[in-house]
Amino acid sequence: MLSSMPFVRSAALTVAPLAIARGTQNKILEAMAMGVAVVCSHAAAGGVDAVAGEHLLVARTAQEYAEAIESLLADPARRALFSRVGRARMLSHHSWSQSMQRLDAIIARCVESFGTHHSTQAAIS
Repeated sequence: MLSSMPFVRSAALTVAPLAIARGTQNKILEAMAMGVAVVCSHAAAGGVDAVAGEHLLVARTAQEYAEAIESLLADPARRALFSRVGRARMLSHHSWSQSMQRLDAIIARCVESFGTHHSTQAAIS
C-alpha cells in the first residue's frame, strides 16, 4: 500500500463497488484516513465504522454510483466536506489510541472473567 499512497492522496475520490467485501474495508479506511472522499457499496460500508451519507456515500446500482460520483466531482465543497468528515471519523474511531483502549477493555474483561471463573471453581472443589 505504501507505494500507492501518493496516488490515493491525489485522487478526487475513491470508489469501491464491491459485491463481496472481505479485507477490502481497510482500503476504504485508508482512503478516508488520507482525506479522500469515498463512494462504496453497502457490502463494503458494512465493515467500516462510518455513517452512510455522513462520512461516505453508499450506492447500490450503476445509476446510484454515477450520481454519487458526479455529485462529488461537480461540487468541490461537498467533496471536501466528505473528505474532512471521513478523516475525522477515522481519527476519532480508528486511531491507535482508540483501538488500544478497546483492546485494553477486552483484555480486562477476559482477565476478570478468568479470575471469577477460577474462584468459583476453587470454591466448588
